[in-house]
Amino acid sequence: MTVMVKYMYPIYAEVDLVEGAVVRVAVDDEASSQAVEVLDGALDPVGPDVRDAALRVAESTLWPSWDYGW
Repeated sequence: MTVMVKYMYPIYAEVDLVEGAVVRVAVDDEASSQAVEVLDGALDPVGPDVRDAALRVAESTLWPSWDYGW
């Protein structure tokens, strides 16, 4: 069983007003964030036991590289 642990981090978009373009996007990974939701495959909230188990894993193991976009 897999679930999604959702975190909220600030994302900054550097915008060039002359060119009308976004030139850089940065995730502020130095900002602290706690998990705000744990969701199942249909993106529905899970029960407290599954939530607790997911948070134990997410907060105690090494994460792989990040994927950007959904």
